[in-house]
Amino acid sequence: MAFCGVIPMIVSEAVRKVMKAFFLKAMREASWTAGHTGTRVPGTHNLFRIEFREDELLFVEEYVLSEMRNEELSGFQVNISGTITLLRGKKEIWMMTHSGFYQKFDISFLQRARMSAYTLGDEGRFLGGHGLPHYGEEDYPNVYENKAFGTFAQFAGHEKIIPIGDRAHTFHGRNNYSGGFMSR
Repeated sequence: MAFCGVIPMIVSEAVRKVMKAFFLKAMREASWTAGHTGTRVPGTHNLFRIEFREDELLFVEEYVLSEMRNEELSGFQVNISGTITLLRGKKEIWMMTHSGFYQKFDISFLQRARMSAYTLGDEGRFLGGHGLPHYGEEDYPNVYENKAFGTFAQFAGHEKIIPIGDRAHTFHGRNNYSGGFMSR
């Protein structure tokens, strides 16, 4: 199964486990989802970069955020797109791309929903690099849904935030993503 034209690299099971554990740790400790903004890339307006290093492994998250007024959503919309790349030494091993939008007031809820998978159990769980299939909070008016297909080696999916009780007609944000090990 190939997603977005990615031809998966042949990688040993041991390397897959190490890279997956490193990804989950980086997402918990150093990512935009964990509340880090990173640094603005020089010469750009809205491009940010976060790096997390552990021995020979490097996590690089680059993303663009832009805000705009959206009358249909009756508020501000945040557009976000970017990549997460895992390197071993200077070689890119694994990559994820994503693009979507959310209502501005849902951003912290989105971050908590995603963290629900990264903090599950002792080491976290990989579900397309995003949150659990369903996440909600008692006093929050919306719920989060994530549909992931594939494994850490090769995956695709989408997540969305929807109002409680209106699952079929409205969503307050959506993000499509895909990735996996890169070809040589």
